[in-house]
Amino acid sequence: MAHPKDKIRNVILCEDIRDEIGNKKSLMGVMAGDILVGEFPATLSVASYLEYVPDSEDGSEFSAEFRLLKGDSLLISGEIRAPIEPGKIVQLILPRGLAIFDAETSLRMLVSVKGGAEFEVFNKKISVATTS
Repeated sequence: MAHPKDKIRNVILCEDIRDEIGNKKSLMGVMAGDILVGEFPATLSVASYLEYVPDSEDGSEFSAEFRLLKGDSLLISGEIRAPIEPGKIVQLILPRGLAIFDAETSLRMLVSVKGGAEFEVFNKKISVATTS
């Protein structure tokens, strides 16, 4: 039995996600690696995109709960449900929101699939950029 964490693909943190024609998504301002800001406080636009690759063990419906955390403090939580269609991935999209960061911390997302154990899908350090 595959662990749900092994079925998550393409976990991407970005500034915005837009719908396009043909069931495509445009991801704007992709944040690779840790996040550098000019100074604190800093306001960031954040959105996230994940893909879940179901298999025969998943049945006909997908469900997941998520929590987006600033350090250990909850920013937002929610639940997603979607039908599972044979041969298709499930897209999990957390739409754009604003988050204010007052000091160095982390931005983390935790996911629980079908009521199972929660696991971390990303953890980004947020700090001030330094110049040499």
